[in-house]
Amino acid sequence: MENKTKFHEKYLNVNNNEPVPGMSDNVVHFISNTIINGDFDIIVEYGSGDSTLFFLKLAQTLNKKILFLAVDMNFKWFNQTINKIRSRYEKTLTDEKFVQIPWSDKKIEQFLNVNNNSQWDYPQSLKRLPMFQNSIKTIHNKDSFIEYVPDYIFSDRRLKDSSYYARLTPTLSFMYFLRTEVLNDQYGESPVKWDYVDAGFKYPVFERLRNSNEKLKVAFIVDGGPRIEIINTILDTENEYDHFFPTILVHDAHRKIYDTVYQRRPEGKFMKGTNIKLNGKKLREHEPQSLEQEPIDMWILCGKPDISPEEIVERELWYYQRNVLSVQEQNTEYLDKAIWLFNNKYFEQCLIMINKIFETEEPNCAELLLMTSICFYENGNIDEAYKIFAPLCAIIPSNFTLLHYKDKILRG
Repeated sequence: MENKTKFHEKYLNVNNNEPVPGMSDNVVHFISNTIINGDFDIIVEYGSGDSTLFFLKLAQTLNKKILFLAVDMNFKWFNQTINKIRSRYEKTLTDEKFVQIPWSDKKIEQFLNVNNNSQWDYPQSLKRLPMFQNSIKTIHNKDSFIEYVPDYIFSDRRLKDSSYYARLTPTLSFMYFLRTEVLNDQYGESPVKWDYVDAGFKYPVFERLRNSNEKLKVAFIVDGGPRIEIINTILDTENEYDHFFPTILVHDAHRKIYDTVYQRRPEGKFMKGTNIKLNGKKLREHEPQSLEQEPIDMWILCGKPDISPEEIVERELWYYQRNVLSVQEQNTEYLDKAIWLFNNKYFEQCLIMINKIFETEEPNCAELLLMTSICFYENGNIDEAYKIFAPLCAIIPSNFTLLHYKDKILRG
């Protein structure tokens, strides 16, 4: 990394009036350096605001065409950020487009009627979705307007999703998606959470991956929304597309419920923050110190009944980057992923990983072939499972799990 002082003067020169990310200064330096040296085609930011303005300014200095895509769930932040961007780029901004779509009856009913959608088990008393569902009373008249709801939740009596696009400079394009949420959904409770997650993927990431085999490098700054679902979507996409090279930067990474998804990429690393922002102000002045004060944050986010600001910034950032590997290194990575998917009963995805290995190597590993056979069996393809399994019978190790599958597969 460049000398810190020189780096700050060149790219991160801020004064008290300029927006700075709500992150420790060394974390901002790390993310900025990653963006500058990453040669990314797309930057995706989940959670927007001052950080969006800051990283847009940084992206503007890059000597290449780049798309910056931001996603938020708060219409106040969304509107404020658009106004600031229009003001900053008023002399160069072109091709501006804005679309606003009110929530449909179906989406409103989905939010109100679906039970907790989180895949993580925690006490009922700590779940927020039922509280929000119960607090919103709905009456559908002939025009399907929603009544008896707070103004800050339903603007003009109905939530709205929005999409914004503008070319800010000849080399910098900006896409901005508002996928409104009633609750600040960091834990994946919301029944409509996938609208938020997909906004950062469906276009243009999936579009580019499906329509071109060219290498696609994307930086994901994850600082809002259901992080587990976002990270899993990125990693599942990486598993599916060989030409997809993501870099993931997760802020507020200390939350214990994220540890399971971090384990999918053991090579990922944590970074400790300084608790001082770029403008010299403290990032976190104080935190609730008892379970009664802030039960959700203390229990589900931190895994303990009390936590200090110093403990929180101990794991302020988690980052992972996929690099270009040799065939042997790539197949080792595929095998590690296949084993993880197999052990967690993702049999269909496991077959995809195994197939990637078979495309470059002869399938001469008995254990790998056995795993393939079991995957076919679990997916209901008994004939294919038997065809692969039968020649292995003489060399299969005699343990309970394998014998269990051996009997089932051979019986057909």
